[in-house]
Amino acid sequence: MTPRLKSDKCYLESFGFGCRLEHWLKIVVENYCRQLFKKRTTIIEVPEGSGDRKPNEITTIDIKSLNQTDVNTMLGQMRNKRYRDLICYRYVEEKTNEETAELLGMSMDNYYNKHKLAKEQFTNILKKEGLI
Repeated sequence: MTPRLKSDKCYLESFGFGCRLEHWLKIVVENYCRQLFKKRTTIIEVPEGSGDRKPNEITTIDIKSLNQTDVNTMLGQMRNKRYRDLICYRYVEEKTNEETAELLGMSMDNYYNKHKLAKEQFTNILKKEGLI
């Protein structure tokens, strides 16, 4: 440790508690971790009245505003084939929910769950590519 200009003593000497380096480092690290934890708890707080929906959640996907080659590229980037087919039937081919569920061979309850997940995945890809 380098000494201070005014007192010619280093920080460790004026620290107290026996002035052992290990003890000083332990307390410095504990204080730093406490500061990080306090910052983390303020970030996690959710404002009241936000409800179940996320503020930036997209309720509909407007495929017509996008270029068809961009849509095909984005569909190709989707990892799950079933989600890709669901988005293609529902938004590109403009089938109804019932027709899409029948084409995919699933119940309506299962369809609505998969539709929500597929829409999330597709909008995340669109956001990543900067199209929305």
